[in-house]
Amino acid sequence: MDSCGLICEKFVKLISRKDIDMNEMTLSSDFCFKYSNRLPGTFHLIVRTGYRLPLYFNKVRPILNGVYCLFRDFGLKGGEMLLFEYFGREDINVYIIGINGSEVEYPHVIHHLQTCHPRRVTVSNGGWRFALFVDATVGFDDEIRG
Repeated sequence: MDSCGLICEKFVKLISRKDIDMNEMTLSSDFCFKYSNRLPGTFHLIVRTGYRLPLYFNKVRPILNGVYCLFRDFGLKGGEMLLFEYFGREDINVYIIGINGSEVEYPHVIHHLQTCHPRRVTVSNGGWRFALFVDATVGFDDEIRG
């Protein structure tokens, strides 16, 4: 995935069961406040496999249109999280984090408008992404144990 540029803004979006039936998705208001003037009306959402999904960005309302294909092509069911990376260019990288908190094993699929073959995702081509949510009221142990 293309990662040159000056900005590396990241934000996440939790996908609900209701979201997967929709063809639009609201973007982070903080992200839109900072960068919506840099995004064109049409750009690509890029998955590490080479999957490129053309999306339409409504700058008046911070909404992406055209996300239903992503949800369907990757078999999302709700409960997953999308981790977005923006490097100051026109396109946005996305990683799919499963309900177990780690990046999913991507199916070998490309968007129907593409003519390339999907790439296999491995640790050597960017490492895996993961997320861990901690409830500060419960407390947690931050020691590494051998």
